[in-house]
Amino acid sequence: MTDRYRRPLRLFISYAHVDRNTVQKVYRFLRDKKIEVWLDDENLIAGQDWRTEIEKALYSSDAVIVCLSKISVAKEGFVQKEFKFALDKALEMPEGRIFLIPIRLEECEVPLSLNRYQWVDFFNKDGRRKLVRSLNRTASQIGLLDPFPAVSSNSQDNLLSRKRVSTVVAHEGGESNFQTHSTISPQNTVQEERHTFKKYFEARTSRVAGTFYSSNPTQLANFIDEEFNKVIQKVSKENVVGLLMPNAGATYCWNIAAKSIGQVRGIEYDAITVISQFTSPHPAPLYSSEHDAYSTPLGNVEIDSYLLRKLMNNLEIKLLSNDPEHSIELTLPLLQRALPQGLRILPIMMRDYSYNMVQSLGQAVAELLVKRKSLLVVSSCLSHFYDAYHAIEYDRNMLDAIVGFDPQNVLETEKTGRGFANGVGPIAATIYASKLLGAKQAIEVGYGHSGMITGDNSSVVGYGAVVFVR
Repeated sequence: MTDRYRRPLRLFISYAHVDRNTVQKVYRFLRDKKIEVWLDDENLIAGQDWRTEIEKALYSSDAVIVCLSKISVAKEGFVQKEFKFALDKALEMPEGRIFLIPIRLEECEVPLSLNRYQWVDFFNKDGRRKLVRSLNRTASQIGLLDPFPAVSSNSQDNLLSRKRVSTVVAHEGGESNFQTHSTISPQNTVQEERHTFKKYFEARTSRVAGTFYSSNPTQLANFIDEEFNKVIQKVSKENVVGLLMPNAGATYCWNIAAKSIGQVRGIEYDAITVISQFTSPHPAPLYSSEHDAYSTPLGNVEIDSYLLRKLMNNLEIKLLSNDPEHSIELTLPLLQRALPQGLRILPIMMRDYSYNMVQSLGQAVAELLVKRKSLLVVSSCLSHFYDAYHAIEYDRNMLDAIVGFDPQNVLETEKTGRGFANGVGPIAATIYASKLLGAKQAIEVGYGHSGMITGDNSSVVGYGAVVFVR
């Protein structure tokens, strides 16, 4: 299913340092029109790897604006790394797609490499009107829902009155004489990495809304919030590296899931990785979603496709469209209510539960997240369809292995039949990654089974909640 999506247009603006004062006019133009403009000294955190932030912004951009002046176009090295990226990416776009927009800050020659792209003159009102019209066209082409109203030649005041474009100024680096304005939100699509382009933003339609949980947004939010209000804080929020939550229907286990996710309620993360099982018969060891987001009744949860692209450089991951697996989806409404708006996830689904894969995935994920404020989430239930007496025994053995914080022992517990979890591989991989990211122990914060809800103890499913902490 194709969704037209409400989010800001993402811009990357490149300019020569010598033009800094003039480019401030571009900044003020955006700011005065109620565009959310971010400056490096306000938004980049001390000690942050600004080169990484620029790379993320380049891959996440919907459009690139290049500011030109007499001095900048004459400078040696004008076509540098970021500019070459913009040109390469523009060439991958389908015919008619507006991606690279040159802006002349004054009367000047346009470099030959940019001659094929229609430029605008920012130093006159008509040029500014054309710029807004181009950005409107870009938004329409990628499926955004009217991120800002069109501006007529007689009315500049309407510009972006209903929606916002987010930009940030990044540091000047190395020998490059360019600075950049850009978003720092890593939201590029994997399809661009694969040299294709989707005309519209695509969200994976919910598979289980209305069955596993309510399809009514208000009822769903109220149900989740009621469970969170019952949670007792057992660990320091800032010390949580990862957590285990069950992935069955809301009525049966979200009271248990809330006990783990509730430990980090209100925390804002740079990256959230959700690892689950993948039960369908496919041959690849790892899977992820080809979509741009997961859709739930509470809204869309975007896929952090910058991180996904980076992970795919190190692991064989097959992308699927409209996959039938619901394990990741069942974590999302709780994450949406627990964490600040605008969260993005890196979804990973495992079929290969070998220890080699556990090591490979855990290592790759840890390396990806080591410099980020991140949260690991593993989605898995425990034993399935034993009577309550035996289920509790099996679940206790598995939870003891998880709390023992040894990924090999977790796998061995399932292999020897002492305990069970449908996501035993994802659990082991999450423990492996958590340890590499500094977690020292696992703490059980909740347990239950379906018979406690239904009253039928003849065949139950076990649910555990565990947090991995520093």
